[in-house]
Amino acid sequence: MWKVEYTQHSGHASDLAREFVEAGYHIIVAVGGDGTISQVVHGYMMAKGMAKGCSIGIISTGTGGDFVRTTKTPKDPINALDIILNNKSTLVDVGHITCAKAEQPSVTSEQHFINICSVGISGAIIKRVESSSIAKLLSGSLVYWIYTYLTGLTYVAPRVKYTLSEGTSDSENSEEEEQQMNLYIMA
Repeated sequence: MWKVEYTQHSGHASDLAREFVEAGYHIIVAVGGDGTISQVVHGYMMAKGMAKGCSIGIISTGTGGDFVRTTKTPKDPINALDIILNNKSTLVDVGHITCAKAEQPSVTSEQHFINICSVGISGAIIKRVESSSIAKLLSGSLVYWIYTYLTGLTYVAPRVKYTLSEGTSDSENSEEEEQQMNLYIMA
């Protein structure tokens, strides 16, 4: 059984992935870039996709392509499809983050991620790239370099309070710190 869905808005890929896992699909294919892949992974994890025997396939069409570059996933769609159809899967680490704003600590949001979770300056760069009108006109790497440079000229790091947990989500294994920083979390 095959079904093709096009995303309509930011976050829609997460909703679709969750629906597909819950409907019993065995493979969800993310066609897009790092943002689409991240959204699909989040929906997949929220629906407990691995426990339900579901896998994720990736066909890269995005701007940056950091995840496919890091994992050596083929950028050629035919080669990527060959991996998907022949079930040549690879396990990857998935991270999980829960965030709250200082002014509303009781209101949290959570996100699963692979490869990288960006906050601080890297998050600001990604936000500018995603809202850029030149992103479709230039190569992905060039767009990222342009916005990395421009953001670096004006960016002021916010104060961040974070808690790191080792292996579990309980507070006994956590370390809390507050500082002004640029934070990069690699999965």
